[in-house]
Amino acid sequence: VLPNMFMFDFEINRLQYTHYATLKNMDKQKSKMIFGCFVLLRVLLHRMIMRPWEAFKEIPQKGVNKTNLINAGAILYHAVLDFFRLSVQVQSNNQAHLPPELKIKSRPLPLTATDDENLMQEEKKAKGAEPEPIKGFFTKE
Repeated sequence: VLPNMFMFDFEINRLQYTHYATLKNMDKQKSKMIFGCFVLLRVLLHRMIMRPWEAFKEIPQKGVNKTNLINAGAILYHAVLDFFRLSVQVQSNNQAHLPPELKIKSRPLPLTATDDENLMQEEKKAKGAEPEPIKGFFTKE
């Protein structure tokens, strides 16, 4: 059973569940998506690339560093999400058969690209678009 409020809507919407809310029909791509979203997005991108001064004290926390990290992070972020968007399709109504107490709940808030409000990009969401796992990155447009 998946833990509540751990996974992003992005992941939850691409998985299938049994009537016990456990995963079913798992294949390599879905496994890669779960692993990739955890390791690449949460650990590597969000904790290491976007905030290296928290792990490595010798890295200065300057505005130019933050701007460069946002640019590099946005490229990696969109590459990872686009890869999984193409390889793992959204499963519509994937939790419709589950009672409310068994439905997998997503993280209440997305992660943020940076703590610096001046560098945060305004969120532009297309109508019907799914929520982004990490907010504040530059868009692809």
